[in-house]
Amino acid sequence: MSEPLAMDYLAAKAASEIMHTTFAIPNSTGALTEFRGELCYLLPHKEDDAWSIEVYGNMNMSLSCVIPLHSKVLGHLVDGQCRALAFVNDDTMIIAIGTEMIAYHVGAHKMKWLSDARTDGFVKYLPYVNNLASVGPFMHDTA
Repeated sequence: MSEPLAMDYLAAKAASEIMHTTFAIPNSTGALTEFRGELCYLLPHKEDDAWSIEVYGNMNMSLSCVIPLHSKVLGHLVDGQCRALAFVNDDTMIIAIGTEMIAYHVGAHKMKWLSDARTDGFVKYLPYVNNLASVGPFMHDTA
């Protein structure tokens, strides 16, 4: 169903146990984000004419759920390239499909058009998630 795990690794800090670890993540053009309070990796998947978003999570970055993107809601957008960008909360995901930027409500299967993201093929999205790494004052080691 999805591409095999690549040798790409993500160094992350597990906030609950305060330990440093490395995760293997699926290769491709996925996105790191937070979903339901946990670090996850979103990877779009197209089978026939249907798009879905595969959500990889847990400590081993395994496939934890698949979110179908209903073509009745997306309409003509299903013909474009799909890129999941981030969750803004546990119910709403920001997705770029073709040149359209949409907010997709996962539970209600509703879409809200946000903008036309015409970029002539050059674009970089950097979603901000403030709790993937702790930020604090720089401490000098005085020992």
